[in-house]
Amino acid sequence: MKLRRHKKLFFILFSYALLYSFVFSQNEQKKTIKVGTFANDALYEKRGIEHNSSYLVDFLNTINRYNDWHFEYVELNTESAAQALSGGKVDILPFVGKGMDTEGDFLFSDIPSAVGSEVLASIAPKKMQNLSIAVTYNAPEEMLKNLESYASHQGFSYILKRYESQNKMYEAVFKGEVDAIASIDFGLPKDFNVIGSINPLFFYVAVSQKNKELYTEINQALSLSFNLNPEFLNALRKRYIPSADEGIFNFTFREKNYIDEKPLVKIAIVENQRPLSYIEKGKPKGIVIDLVKNIFSKSNIAYTFVTAKNYKDAVALVEDGKADVIYAITDTLNDEDAGFFKITSGMYKQNNVVITNNSGVSYGNCTFIAVKAYQYLSSFITVHYNPSKIQWCDSSEECIKLVKSTKNSFTVLPNLEIRSYENSNLFPNIKILEDGYTNNLCIGISRKIPSELCSILDKSIYKLSENIMETYLENRIVTSKGLQAAIKQHPYFFVALLILFILLLALTIFLVIYNTTKRKKDKQIAKAMNLANRDAMTGLYNHIAYKKLVSKSLEHQVLDERSAFVMIDIDNFKHINDTLGHGTGDLVIVTVSNILVSTFRQGDLKCRMGGDEFSVFMKNVSSKEGVEKKLSLLMDEVARTFRAMNLGVSVTCSVGAVICTGPQSDSFEKLYEFADKALYTVKNGGKNSFAISEEELVYNAEENFSIAKEGRL
Repeated sequence: MKLRRHKKLFFILFSYALLYSFVFSQNEQKKTIKVGTFANDALYEKRGIEHNSSYLVDFLNTINRYNDWHFEYVELNTESAAQALSGGKVDILPFVGKGMDTEGDFLFSDIPSAVGSEVLASIAPKKMQNLSIAVTYNAPEEMLKNLESYASHQGFSYILKRYESQNKMYEAVFKGEVDAIASIDFGLPKDFNVIGSINPLFFYVAVSQKNKELYTEINQALSLSFNLNPEFLNALRKRYIPSADEGIFNFTFREKNYIDEKPLVKIAIVENQRPLSYIEKGKPKGIVIDLVKNIFSKSNIAYTFVTAKNYKDAVALVEDGKADVIYAITDTLNDEDAGFFKITSGMYKQNNVVITNNSGVSYGNCTFIAVKAYQYLSSFITVHYNPSKIQWCDSSEECIKLVKSTKNSFTVLPNLEIRSYENSNLFPNIKILEDGYTNNLCIGISRKIPSELCSILDKSIYKLSENIMETYLENRIVTSKGLQAAIKQHPYFFVALLILFILLLALTIFLVIYNTTKRKKDKQIAKAMNLANRDAMTGLYNHIAYKKLVSKSLEHQVLDERSAFVMIDIDNFKHINDTLGHGTGDLVIVTVSNILVSTFRQGDLKCRMGGDEFSVFMKNVSSKEGVEKKLSLLMDEVARTFRAMNLGVSVTCSVGAVICTGPQSDSFEKLYEFADKALYTVKNGGKNSFAISEEELVYNAEENFSIAKEGRL
């Protein structure tokens, strides 16, 4: 009994020893690849490697799916990278652009490893004119030519300033020595933002000329990855590379500190300046309010509104410290205001128009009806028109009423406001006599407020679209008073309009739901049909779908058209499965299917018949010699690929083929029989070769059927 127990214990210990030695040997078999990396926020982060969350790590994990590589990361600088690869310090550089200075030294992967752009970048918004642009001394000539072409197309001039390194370029921008840098969008410092995209770029895995075996393995891994997921590079870029146009500029350190303090900015607005700014149900409304909300939301700065009856009162609120900024203020301040306010860039150009009730008015003998909210217009009016009298009123509506009722009078109001009144039918007989002058409207900031607020708002203003005020006007083109008056005047029309709107809305909702459901169902059916026709492992046609497609193609062949039916069988596949396991067996099958796809034409039909058996139907072949060349190429490609993969066993194929001429009906089985006979002739003759059947199917036009004849091509 004790002896049996000792035998059991010995057997358990022996099993553990075998298991340990197997695991250890598997780890020993792992191939170590030294990867050259750079301190690049976008593509490589040290913490990203540790936490598996960087572009580089995700990329390498993807291409390592069918390999058992172990990666070691070696941090380099750009100046030493080429020498490190040539000297064997690293095995690959994962992201290298092809160029005149690199193509002779390295082997580049056939498929890109990343897609980027040559860009202009800066830390603050820049107008695209008279730019000073930093480049490195070793900037590629091709990039400089692309920059010249881009500037010519965009219509701006520039001068170049050269620096020793990327870091020197970044410092030059921060110091104000240059406006922008010309660089690649990968790895830009976080304070930089793209202000112009020059040219798309493609990056490749670079391997030393001395390491052709690794080069072949990398290409094979990339090819497999793309066959399984053609969009994986785009997915990586979206995940790890920030968009070039996020709509908001990053802020400087001091600006960020100001924002982090979470100040509450008090904005002085005029309360009766419809449609620009007004109070409705206790809340500020209007085009100006919409615009201010837009600007401050981009800056992540909290704000509140403080109302004033007119422009003068609004200025007083800021002077007394009850408000921090005023909207709106012109860019042509008088001496008194200039000493008290800092002003932002212009938010929009305000066009002012002259309106009157008498087209023959003479300004010198007229009364100028002025709105207190627009006191900044009064000095211009006094100088330009020299009216005999100025009469003040509290609102634009009151002003227009006075103009209509007062002989020989006129006023000047913003065009946006006049257009709003025209469309609301409040004043149907407004006459625009002539255009007044144009001024830039800005935000005025008290000089007691830190200057960072002005630069922050400038960046937000820079991102405003040119027609934003037009958009806001269209949203508020009919004032609430005008709409109420129209409803009272035509109640039945508006009821009918409302019923029609409800019916159209219901119909739209029904059609959207119906079309969405139908599209989803059609996609599911199409996907199901495609899956039903495809082999799950390889993506090639399955036997049933292949037979239908080949039969249909044979039926439509013209009299002299020739095609070839090819059968492929992997030699000794059972031995591969038994020796290396089913995982390696599956890899062999997928690899052979990829070789078929890359070797034969796109229009040729490829099929996995089952197990390790494949078939290809070659359409419209020119000659028997052409078929032989294609099959010879297939044999060479199989041998080259599996030799590079170094699986530990030899992987070869045996191939048989038959040629047919003219239209064929119900000939699939005959072709299969002839090709299969040729295949087994190869199998019996030592394998790893191909043979074309001496017989072929030829259409007999007189008898209207196919007969088997000896090959005549």
